[in-house]
Amino acid sequence: ELRARDIAGYVTPTQLLAFLEERMRQIGVPHPRRLGVDTSAFCILATHEPPSSVLVAKEHPSREYFVPRTPSTVFQKRPNEIEQLLDQLVATPRQPIGLVGMPGIGKSQLAVQLAEQYHAQIHGRVYWVNADGHDRDAWRDSFAILSRQLNYRPDSSVNDAEALATHMAGYLAQHQNILLILDNVQDPHYVIRFPIELAGIPLQCSVLYTSLSQQRLDNVLTYPVPLLSNTQAWHLLLPPRYDAVRAKLLANEFDKETQYAADICRYLRNHPMALNCMRALLLDDSERTLADLVEEMRQVGILKLSDTLPGIYPDPR
Repeated sequence: ELRARDIAGYVTPTQLLAFLEERMRQIGVPHPRRLGVDTSAFCILATHEPPSSVLVAKEHPSREYFVPRTPSTVFQKRPNEIEQLLDQLVATPRQPIGLVGMPGIGKSQLAVQLAEQYHAQIHGRVYWVNADGHDRDAWRDSFAILSRQLNYRPDSSVNDAEALATHMAGYLAQHQNILLILDNVQDPHYVIRFPIELAGIPLQCSVLYTSLSQQRLDNVLTYPVPLLSNTQAWHLLLPPRYDAVRAKLLANEFDKETQYAADICRYLRNHPMALNCMRALLLDDSERTLADLVEEMRQVGILKLSDTLPGIYPDPR
């Protein structure tokens, strides 16, 4: 009865809530948690039916995978990192997972690697959202952009940002076999708040976010992305023409060249973004040696060196 009235448009959200509260009182169910004015959420509470039978999303988006970032060819995988994170992403009950840490530590690139493995191993859909907004309107616009990119629109003729965003969020609220990646989140509280406000109910999909903030929240897992080990740092810094130097480092055989490489990594504290920048400098000029690089770092510093590489310096996230 409630759904029939709602579909026919005979009741307003306020009237619908009043109807629901009275019905709950009559059958002895505790007062429902107020969820705003999302009528589909009221329908779920009133009929005790799962979201898939009530919400308007009827079909899957045509695209199964949307990640606008390219995997790095020199990504340094940490032992068991991706496997453990994948296990946590599909664990029951679902809990958001935050990849957190300083700028340039590799949070977004790790998210890209996880997206590929989730799609390949779990055979689930993967969708990426730039979630750097500070309010609901900004998050609404980001979800609306995803809806447009997937060409996933509501059946109605209304296709404004609000309609697109709630339609997209409603779909994510119905399906578990999806990985939603929220990149560059400013405040982890937003991960809990805004998607639920858009969908009207909690999301059923797996949620992975990246953030500089390492704040811990209830029912949210965080993974502080660590710096690289010495071995990983050597692999990242040295391009193929330095294979012999890398081999000596791995064998713990030190000479002038290996010492230069070790000193660069130590000076940069095995920081992925900084090492990637130094690798780009070595690739940019085949005449530049490790000794030259050490001397340039001493004279002008890494930040000024990075300015010589427009378009090559990696994304700081």
